[in-house]
Amino acid sequence: MPISALEPVIDDRTFNDLVTEARTRIPRYTPEWTDLNESDPGMTMVELFAWMTELLVYRLGKVPQLNYIKFLELIGFELAPASPAIAEITFPILTGYMLQSTIVPKATQVITATPDDLGPIIFETDRALIAITATLDAVQVMEPPMYKDVSAPNSDATTGFAPFGNLARSGAALLLGFKSTLPFPALELDLAFFTQAAAGALAPVQCAGVAPAVPAGTFVWEYWNGSDWLAMALVEDDTAAFTQ
Repeated sequence: MPISALEPVIDDRTFNDLVTEARTRIPRYTPEWTDLNESDPGMTMVELFAWMTELLVYRLGKVPQLNYIKFLELIGFELAPASPAIAEITFPILTGYMLQSTIVPKATQVITATPDDLGPIIFETDRALIAITATLDAVQVMEPPMYKDVSAPNSDATTGFAPFGNLARSGAALLLGFKSTLPFPALELDLAFFTQAAAGALAPVQCAGVAPAVPAGTFVWEYWNGSDWLAMALVEDDTAAFTQ
């Protein structure tokens, strides 16, 4: 977020605010001053100083960004260090290639279609990836004893859906159907899931020094071999049971 979006309003008082504030203090500090009309010479001086103070307030609000940074540092806010941008990239295998999968090496470079002022923006993959020919064709949610096709909301990526039904009871399942003209490759697969907060719900905030909550549910990963469900080994679950 740019500094301009965080610029604090140091003093938002206007000329009228300053005159009103001074006028309300006159009876307290100088009770013998009873004529508070604009024709009074004393009120003329009040308005003159209010005008000059408004000019100072305006100039104080135009301090350079370096001053804003120093002010924020005094109250405990510091600029985050520079970090590389992160983007989600999909590597599809072109149709017509008789490949079950292919390896995308680490540090593979890709560029953006729209360059900036300094030219194309270059990204690199931070680890090796495996691209497969199979594509996600259908998504279903099984909340015992009912099955529900959620392929449409999964494709639009805007409405979202409950991956294990609204109750997420024991025995519920999320089924991913892949379409491929070749046998499904027996290799390590990476799946990406994107969570969406319910309407009106606040996004969770991770506080420093507080251990993350442990999901109450336990996942079992299986695949269908044509006749039976067989267990799959889970290497790592970074989603914390689809909560992030």
